[in-house]
Order: sequence, then C-alpha cells, then structure tokens
Amino acid sequence: MTRPIVLILTRAEDAHAPPVIQELRRRGVQPVCLDLAELPTLLAHSPLTATLSTSVPNWQGLCLCPREASWKIEEVLSVWWRRPRFPQAADAYAPAVQTFIQHETARGFLGVLAERPVLLTSSGQPQRAAPSASPPCWWLRPCWVNQRERLQAAEYKPAQLQAAVQLGWRIPRTLLTTDPAAARAFLEQCQGRVICKALARELLPATPPLTETQVVYTQRVLPEHAGWLEGVRSAPTLFQEEIPKALELRVVVMGQQIFAFEIYSQASERTRLDWRRCYTDLRYGRRQLSSETERRLVGLLRHFRLQFAAVDLIVTPEGEEVFLELNPAGQWYWLEQQTGVPLAAAMATVLASPEEVGLW
Repeated sequence: MTRPIVLILTRAEDAHAPPVIQELRRRGVQPVCLDLAELPTLLAHSPLTATLSTSVPNWQGLCLCPREASWKIEEVLSVWWRRPRFPQAADAYAPAVQTFIQHETARGFLGVLAERPVLLTSSGQPQRAAPSASPPCWWLRPCWVNQRERLQAAEYKPAQLQAAVQLGWRIPRTLLTTDPAAARAFLEQCQGRVICKALARELLPATPPLTETQVVYTQRVLPEHAGWLEGVRSAPTLFQEEIPKALELRVVVMGQQIFAFEIYSQASERTRLDWRRCYTDLRYGRRQLSSETERRLVGLLRHFRLQFAAVDLIVTPEGEEVFLELNPAGQWYWLEQQTGVPLAAAMATVLASPEEVGLW
C-alpha cells in the first residue's frame, strides 16, 4: 500500500520544516520538500508528467523531483505552502524567456495540484468501490495549508481589520491615508498616541543603498514628526491609535487546534512597542482563551478560507483583548522551542489528517 504524500513548499533554511517532516515520517506519511526556486532546473532533468481526460477527470501522473523522492500527483494528501521562493529559470536564458519559464513552471506545477472534491468514507479513505453502510462525505484534496491565492488575499491588513470588527473584536482606531492633513488630524484626535505600521510583509529587500534585508518595525508617531507626515503622499499609510498593553498574545491556529501564548513584551523597553525587536528579552506563558475568542479565531480563518494562521492580539491593563493582525504564513516554531508545546506535531496532524482537524 502506497503512503500518502505531503508536499512541503519552502526554502532550505526554513527551521519550521524539519520537525514537521520528522513527525510526518513517524506517522507513516511521505513528506516531499521542494524549493520552487529550483523547480525549473529540477524538472529539466527529473520530469513531471501529468494527464487528464474526460474519462479520468482528475490530474494523475508522476513527478520525479526531487530525485530521491518520486511521487504520484493523485496521492498528494496535503500541500503546505510554507515560505517558498518563486521559480527561478537558469541565467543562460534571455530575461524575457526566463520570466516566461518561471511563470509557466508555477502555473503548470501548481495547477495540477489544484484542490478537487474527493468522496471519502467515514474512515477517511477515498471511495473507489461500491458505497458502504457508512455515509460518505466530500472533502477537498489535496488540502492546502494555505492555498497561495487565499494566503495573499489574507495578507491585506485593511481586510483583516474589517473582518475582525465584523466578528466582534475591538481594534485600535485606524486611519489609512495619503493625505498629510488627515494624518495630522488623526494624531490630534488620538492625543499624540499613534503608531505607524507597514501594510506589506514588513521587509525591505537588500537593494542599494541597503546592503541587507531590513525589517520595518512598528513606529511611534509623535507631534514633532508633523513634518515627516508629508511623506504619506507617496503611498497609502496605516496609522493606529496606540493601545496600552499589559501583555500581548500570539495565537497559533492549525485547523481546529488553537494554541495561545502570552508574550510579556512590556517587561523590556526594547519590546514594548514591537516585540520582534528583541526576541532575547521576551518571556512567554500559555493562555486559556474564552470560547468567544476561539469562535472569532475560527471565524476569521474561515472568512479567508485558511487552514493555518498566527493571530496577534493585545491584552489591555483592564484585560480586554484587542485585535492587531493576522499572519497567514506566520512564525511559530520558536514558541515550541521556548515553551515545549508540540506545535510541529499539531501541524503534522493538519497535514496528515485534514478530514479530522481541518476547518473544512
């Protein structure tokens, strides 16, 4: 009997993949780890062959890369879109040809792995023979954690904030503007307690004059920065009221499994505004969430059609939880290292048993 395949799309330096790979192997699942950047070169020597017809309406075929782990398309149970790079064609090609190859590789490879409805029995196995006494049910295979297009849609912070409000969370007062006058008025309305956050993934690439990748941290906007506010004309800028913090939460949602961690960011001056500035100053604890908060978390992921996300919240001195943002490809393995909570095993459960713990 063949083992189900879990395809992991990430880069070699990703620390999250190895512990999940180990856990999947322990469960009898075959993990296949690929860096999409290497895919054009790999497929030239270790081919992909897939077929589709009216009589066989699902893609079937064989992929021989990576060389040490050939696998069948129809046996892919889950795809973990962790932190892959975009396909990179060989430099020998002209730039226009490189771009064409890269896009064709992504569309072809990912296209044959698109979700398809599969009829499962109550035991979770695909139904091939006559129906049994147990009523069957439909699931999507492969299960994507998360599907690329849904992940990208969920990264829009304005959409996150709107969804959070609709689910009943409090959010900081928020302004998105390219108008310096509106920014100054907002600063006055919030009595000078305003922060500014990047809308993108908060990384500046290492392009001149930068010599290395830069993280764009949350910044406090003070009244003396009024002149700087003219810069908002260049791009929509997100301002928020600064909310007093007792502590912060990172909640890791993996299907129906929810793990909440307290981050004691206010114990250090370096982490009070943005705890990512100094991980060595941070201390952690577990958090028991209310059923209402868990309902909102599940609702948020279902709104964006995600199977995984890391959600950041503030806990005010009065104990109120305030939504900050959702990270559809957020980091979590450092929390397992710091607290011992088996998050890699939980991720393996989503990938290996999506019909048991998945959100749909």
